[in-house]
Amino acid sequence: MNTEALLSDMRGQLRDGGLRGCLLVRDLHTGEELGIDPDTQLPAASLVKVPLALATAERIRRGELDGATMLDVQPGRITTPGPTGLSRFRHPTRIAIDDLLYLSTCISDGTAADALFDLTPPARVADILHELGLRGLTVRHGMLELTDTPVERFDAAEAHFAHSLAIDAGTSGRGHRVPQLDTTRANSGSARAYVELLQALWTPSAIHPEAAERVRGLMAHNMLRHRLTPDSLAVALLVFGFGNGCLDVSMNTHAVQVERGYERPVMSAFHAFFSVGGVLAALVGARTLSWDWSAALTLTSVSVFGLAVTGLFAPALLRRSAPRPRAGRRRSTASEAGGGPDPRARRP
Repeated sequence: MNTEALLSDMRGQLRDGGLRGCLLVRDLHTGEELGIDPDTQLPAASLVKVPLALATAERIRRGELDGATMLDVQPGRITTPGPTGLSRFRHPTRIAIDDLLYLSTCISDGTAADALFDLTPPARVADILHELGLRGLTVRHGMLELTDTPVERFDAAEAHFAHSLAIDAGTSGRGHRVPQLDTTRANSGSARAYVELLQALWTPSAIHPEAAERVRGLMAHNMLRHRLTPDSLAVALLVFGFGNGCLDVSMNTHAVQVERGYERPVMSAFHAFFSVGGVLAALVGARTLSWDWSAALTLTSVSVFGLAVTGLFAPALLRRSAPRPRAGRRRSTASEAGGGPDPRARRP
C-alpha cells in the first residue's frame, strides 16, 4: 500500500466512525513525513503543559527562577472525575517550583500548571516559544478556564446535553460556542506545530540542551502513558502477541494429533468452529458494551470463563501423540483375510 492509499484508507476509517482527525508523522532523521490536515489549528487542552514546561525549564536555566523556591498553593478542591494531584487537594500546601513542574507535566495536574502560569503568564510562555523559533502554538490562558465548561453546569444525568453542544456547535471557521473549543479564544496548536516542538526537543535546535533534557525527562516519567509515552502499550502488545502466538501453535499442534488419530481430514472443521467462536465472542463483547461494562470487567469475566472451560475439558485432551497410520495397513489386512501373502510384496 502506497502513501496516498494509506492516507485515503485512514480518512475513510475516520469518516466511517463519524470522526475527524489531524495528524502528522515525521522521520526525525530524514525529514520525510505524512499526515492528515497537519496545519489545522485545534484546541490544545492539556497539551499546553508541554510548552509551559519548556518555558519554565528555560527560565530556571537562565536563572530567572529557582526550582527550589517554595510556593504556597491553594487546593483545587475539584471533585468531578478526571483532575489529578493538587487539583483534588482539599487543603493548602507548600511546594517547590521543581515539584510543581513534575506534577504539571507528569500527572497532568491543572492546579500545579496554573501555579506555574502565575510565575510565567501565558503571554510570557508565548514569547519564549517565539524566541526559540517555535511557531504555530498559541498560549492564551491557564488551566482553570478548562474546568468552566457546560458539563459542570449540568447534573450527571444531563451531561449528554453538554456533549451534544460540544459536538454540534462548531463553525466552519474553527470557532465554537464553547470557548474551550474555539481556536480563536483557546490555547491552540496544529499537529505540525507540536511535531516541530518535539523535534526541537529531541534534535539540536535553538532550545538549550539543558532545558531540552529536562523536558524530555519529564515526558519520559509521564504517568498518563497514552498521552506522551506509549511504551507501556508496546510492551503490553508484545506480551499479548507472544501469548496469542503460543496459543495458536498449541491449538494447531493438538488439532494435528487429533486428526492423525481420526485418520481422516478434520482440520477444516476445527478452523470453522474457531471462526464460529470468534463471532460468538464479538457478540458477547457487543452485549457487554450495551450493558456499559468496562473493558477491565469484560476481560476479567472472559478470562475467568476461559479458565473454567479449560479446566473442564483439559482431562479430555490427548496425553500423548496419536500414532501415525502405517503405510500399507489396509493392504496387509486384505492379505491376511485372503489367507496368503500379498503377491505384490517385494521379495527379499
